[in-house]
Amino acid sequence: MGWLSLLLALLPLHADAHLAGVKTDDFWLGVLHPLTTLENALAMLALGLLAGQNGEKAGLRVAGVFALAMTAGAVLGMLGLAGAGATWASLLSLIVLGGLVALALPLRPSLLIGLAVLCGLAHGATNGVEIVPPVKPVLFISGLTIAGFMATFYAMFVVLHVKPWWLRIGVRVAGSWIAAIGLLVTALNSLGRPSGL
Repeated sequence: MGWLSLLLALLPLHADAHLAGVKTDDFWLGVLHPLTTLENALAMLALGLLAGQNGEKAGLRVAGVFALAMTAGAVLGMLGLAGAGATWASLLSLIVLGGLVALALPLRPSLLIGLAVLCGLAHGATNGVEIVPPVKPVLFISGLTIAGFMATFYAMFVVLHVKPWWLRIGVRVAGSWIAAIGLLVTALNSLGRPSGL
């Protein structure tokens, strides 16, 4: 009887890629979607690391502006105004942000804010296209906005409190890995192969 139970447990009758129809609150779907999608999670991590490398004042502004731009991008994506450019911009942001983290150069606050706006719009739009009925847009986008702010803020906070010199090198190495992942996924997408992100 034990083997039969195990076999039945491993035999799925139906599988969905998204949680449509599951009674999970749409707010939490909005929180979890960018955190469980590699291209979004890595971009938020890279932006937070970059913000932290440039100081607390700039970092707080970047986290707030990114979250607001992500909100606007989600609305554009939901309305069908994003286009394929948003996907390419989100992938290219991994290369740019990861490379800048690896270089660890001080950046002007206006450049940081500009990067936060562009990345927020692109990543918000790629999340916004996922808002389909029965998902409630206001709840999903609220969760998305909070996740974007908190992930970016937390990464910035960690960098600001890194004291040993070798951990600062670790942050730069993480940036180079993010850039490398972005480069590989962008290359796969340009060849027409699914990236799995």
